[in-house]
Amino acid sequence: MLFFLIKFFKDICCPRKKRDENVIASSRLPWLWVGAVYPDGKVEDHTEYINRYSNYGMKITTHLMDFAIPKNSVVAWKYIDTETLEEKDFPSEGFVIHG
Repeated sequence: MLFFLIKFFKDICCPRKKRDENVIASSRLPWLWVGAVYPDGKVEDHTEYINRYSNYGMKITTHLMDFAIPKNSVVAWKYIDTETLEEKDFPSEGFVIHG
């Protein structure tokens, strides 16, 4: 009976959240980090923003990522490859993450 009451209160107070099916697991992404490199050498991390708005089947391109930065900014988009752990230029043709 005691275990039932503990489980009952735990379920009420701490319900389990169902994982959003549209959220791509980080292990399925082709990058560990995505960033914008400005001409003056400043580097900004945009990984969380790009990951949050990425969906399966969506084409992630540099044009799409330009929405993450202020207008009239010229940047070079870089990423760290998950397989080689090398920093690379983000391909202009982009990536499509398949589910």
